[in-house]
Amino acid sequence: MSSIKIEGLLQHERKIALSDVKQQLLYLLLMLSQKTGRRKQNWQTIELKLTHQDLANMIGATRETTSSIMSELKKDGFIRKVRFLALDAYKTKKFLNLS
Repeated sequence: MSSIKIEGLLQHERKIALSDVKQQLLYLLLMLSQKTGRRKQNWQTIELKLTHQDLANMIGATRETTSSIMSELKKDGFIRKVRFLALDAYKTKKFLNLS
């Protein structure tokens, strides 16, 4: 991996770390979906059993805040749950300015 690409990735990681909880949660869900999931069109699954408390611990937020944001993300069409949690990867990348 080139040093320019690594530096760009590190800059993005710093930006996400300093962003609001919604962006941190979306970024975490995107990374989890890329590591554990399967893709079908824009939707990418997260094939792990995670509670809202687990997600909150990963981003340093409260469970209540995380639950509230997860509800908002579902309402806004970023996530859905059928068998596994699924994330609209295209919409998420666009929102996070990753595309």
